[in-house]
Amino acid sequence: MKQPITTGITLRVVADAVGVNLAILLAMTVRFWEVSWMSHGTPASTFSRAIFASLVETYLYSASILTPLILIVFYLSGFYTRGRAIWGAIDRL
Repeated sequence: MKQPITTGITLRVVADAVGVNLAILLAMTVRFWEVSWMSHGTPASTFSRAIFASLVETYLYSASILTPLILIVFYLSGFYTRGRAIWGAIDRL
């Protein structure tokens, strides 16, 4: 039996999508900062622009694959539909 899409489910899906994208952005930011500090002997502005463009491209590629993948895995594992039932069972222990 299919469960209707509720506001709670929608909020959890959006929160997971935002969380995945923030994690990717944080990783890209740390990498940009790390590589920018290691650019000895190279004009910083040219080097930084090239690295930044590369990381933006990588982010867009990664986010377009990981966001739907994570949401599908969470859905198939029952995270959005059965999660509340599991917490109810834990509360009764």
